[in-house]
Amino acid sequence: MLFDKWLEQTDKNVAFTRYADDVILHCNTKTHAEQILNLVRQRMASVGLELHPQKTKTVYCRDYRRKENYPTVKFDFLGYSFQPRTAYSKKKGKLFLGYDYAISISSRKRIADKLEELNVNKLSFKSIVGVAQYLNPMIRGWVHYYGKFKMYELTKVFRLLSKRLVWWARKRYKRYKTSIRKGYKWLATVRNQYPTLFYHWNFSQINSIA
Repeated sequence: MLFDKWLEQTDKNVAFTRYADDVILHCNTKTHAEQILNLVRQRMASVGLELHPQKTKTVYCRDYRRKENYPTVKFDFLGYSFQPRTAYSKKKGKLFLGYDYAISISSRKRIADKLEELNVNKLSFKSIVGVAQYLNPMIRGWVHYYGKFKMYELTKVFRLLSKRLVWWARKRYKRYKTSIRKGYKWLATVRNQYPTLFYHWNFSQINSIA
């Protein structure tokens, strides 16, 4: 891409990551970042383009080494949120502040919206096996993409799925219609009997159903 070549020729000290027209530029100081951003704006203007006003920002990657205070310490990229996160050091045996990434809030919302769109509780399959076969391709995609880093962050998503599966059971079976508790107990029994029925049940970090 022409932008890549231009950036390499303009400043060899800038490391960058690009996917299509989304780019992250890594600078060592705030001054350096502001200079590069100004040059990028000029470059875009020279070819009749402009940077996205909401997406374009300078972010301070705050962690245990970088402790200064800046208003913006988080950004989203390709469905992940990059931000300060507490981590555990096996070497030192204690917690520390790192700069890491996990599924973004907006990505979790998109999955939740997809579950809403699917109307899981209204699926007409005669058994939970049919529901699993229908949903597993999507679940597999979510786990493979968003579960690569901080998989436990998907727990909230799959708790919502569990809730909808309970609603499906309460509609499908009269004995669970009036009791949410019995519905969740039924789902727990299904998981115990068929632990690989739903793809995410294969992973201990995200297989919670309550």
